[in-house]
Amino acid sequence: FATGSYLQTNLFYLLNKDQINNSAADPLYRNSMDTNLYGFEFEYKTFLSPSDKLYMNYSYVNGSSHLNSTNEKTSLTNVAHHLAKAYYTHSFENGISLSGITKYVGAKERVSQDNRAKVNDYVTLDTTLYYKNLKYGYTLTGSIKNIFDEKVVYPSPAHTYVDDYVQEGRNFVLTLTKKF
Repeated sequence: FATGSYLQTNLFYLLNKDQINNSAADPLYRNSMDTNLYGFEFEYKTFLSPSDKLYMNYSYVNGSSHLNSTNEKTSLTNVAHHLAKAYYTHSFENGISLSGITKYVGAKERVSQDNRAKVNDYVTLDTTLYYKNLKYGYTLTGSIKNIFDEKVVYPSPAHTYVDDYVQEGRNFVLTLTKKF
């Protein structure tokens, strides 16, 4: 579209054979699962001005899997079919930049033996303030992750943890870096 801008599309189809797998019923890890994945991804990046950059991405994935001991295929589970991300950064002239990133992760269906409700989709927002001091050779970064304290969980295997794997909520990170 312009210098420094691009739009990219990827289409994919992936056949995974003899993947390592285990379950609560059979906790030994074995090469026992085949997975077929397909989907697409759109990616766009542009400089809105010399000080402003925008990046957006959307991914879709679907597929099926089956244990090698059976020929019964099941729909892809414990996977978000829709993922989206948008990133914006503004650079000020004095070595300071401010950025924000928002991420959407779609809902995840459970395996057929798992009676729990699907894992809900979520949206998170992070922001970072960055300062680079060229004279003294250090950087200072302050970030707030998951600003709105959204509940983020990763699915646990059936018959293990009832509440899945809960991830950290809102958190703050302050980093000082100095090169010698």
